[in-house]
Amino acid sequence: MANIAIKVHNTHHYMSTVPAMPKIAVQAVVTGAPPQAKLEFTWSFKLEYNSFIATTGARRRNVRTKVHPPMTAQKGNPVVVPLSTLMCGKLTVTVETSLNGQKLSASRDDIFVGGTNPSVAELHGAVNQRVVRKMIQQESGGKQFSDNFNGMWSAHALNPNWSSDNLRGVGLGQLTNPPPLDEDIWNWRKNASHLQQRYSAKRASAATLHTRIASSQRYKDEAKALSDWRKAEGLSPLTITLPALDSDQQDREGLRAYNGFGIRVAGQYLDYIHEFEPATTVVTSSKRKGSNGQPLKSSLVLDVDSTGHVKWVQISGAERLRRYGGVKHGEPDYVARVLAQPD
Repeated sequence: MANIAIKVHNTHHYMSTVPAMPKIAVQAVVTGAPPQAKLEFTWSFKLEYNSFIATTGARRRNVRTKVHPPMTAQKGNPVVVPLSTLMCGKLTVTVETSLNGQKLSASRDDIFVGGTNPSVAELHGAVNQRVVRKMIQQESGGKQFSDNFNGMWSAHALNPNWSSDNLRGVGLGQLTNPPPLDEDIWNWRKNASHLQQRYSAKRASAATLHTRIASSQRYKDEAKALSDWRKAEGLSPLTITLPALDSDQQDREGLRAYNGFGIRVAGQYLDYIHEFEPATTVVTSSKRKGSNGQPLKSSLVLDVDSTGHVKWVQISGAERLRRYGGVKHGEPDYVARVLAQPD
């Protein structure tokens, strides 16, 4: 009696970092057939990703599902699976033939397709912003794909690197909101590119932070308080100017905007706690004294240099947490954590 089986060299195959799908060759092996038998083989295939492929018993919820577009039936032996769409998943292969009117068929569903994580050199080649490369290390440890939750980097994995918070964040940038596109899940280059776009959009707002703060009522009150104090002290008037953030400061403000400003907090210049705000100080009079005989002190005024330029101060994670009343909203130390990452 004739039997048929499917032979494949490996059961685990991985997308390249190009990225491109792997070339998987399968071969039908028939036993019990006459040597002179001329067999024709017809192959069909299905690749689907419908849950986290658990290799250690661990699972993550709320992952997306995907089915590869229908693949054209193949004739011959051996054949290459006609994979055309980037994705991970479990591959089911079926082959059919007939021998003397007897239909022979075999299937196997123990073939898996996974992904390959980019090397540091490949990340440098694809991501031209140093800050974004550091963000990738903070967000994912450089992993577009991951089968474990221990943070360790590995060259290959069967699953996209889903976020551990079960909010469907994924990939190098853990793109979460707005929801990642399909290509963000399976294509590390697209994920990195879209992370750069999202960060650049957030950083752009940092370039106008000074003008928005300068228009706030709190800033105007503090500027007036400084001018009134100087007048009372007999000092020459100053043109008080809030300069734009420098490039490094804009990087940091952009990181804060990317991570989120948290909740509205009363008393801020712009409702939310930004990464930077104008520095303020209390000035002690060199001429006037109060009724207690001690030098007078000003109210809270803007801290300026000799030319009238207001200084900026960066809000620490501890101070941010204090203003939140001790309740974390986002990651208070996110900016420091990102910038401490290797490049």
